[in-house]
Amino acid sequence: MVKKRNASAKTVNLRMTALKSFLKYCLEEDFELRVFYNNARSVKGQKIGKSPIEYLKPEATKAILSAFDGDTAKHRRNRMMLILMYDSGCRVQETADLKVSSLHLDAANPYMTVIGKGRKMRNIPLTVKTVAHLKNYLHEFHEKSKDEYLFYSFLDNKPHQLSTDSIALI
Repeated sequence: MVKKRNASAKTVNLRMTALKSFLKYCLEEDFELRVFYNNARSVKGQKIGKSPIEYLKPEATKAILSAFDGDTAKHRRNRMMLILMYDSGCRVQETADLKVSSLHLDAANPYMTVIGKGRKMRNIPLTVKTVAHLKNYLHEFHEKSKDEYLFYSFLDNKPHQLSTDSIALI
């Protein structure tokens, strides 16, 4: 695969996995094919070199955060969402699930509690700048209940949780 088709190591490993899986299925159908399955299992996967993590340059980060100018309430919400996601590193689903009660801004070291994959809870520290932005946001968008979703949109004049698709679009 590497010499004739110029396939990458990832492609070779993926195809070998599929082939081994198929041979395992064949083995269950006909025991005489065990030799082929054992031979395929003995083939080691190719080593894949790890590429370095690429980060956004400060100019690119500023461009993303300035995409929403703050003229409308929706733009202010979207900007706050981007700031929070940038500072916390939250996944889109975690951001969508955030509630006002998840924020602990008055603690000695401000943080937010996030429910991640597998319903695992973790606390994420927040920077002073993000806390200031969040306080302004909360003053404008959340004056009542602490059980509301942090980021919401209106549907039938009632606040509803933003979908992951909506957040991804932003």
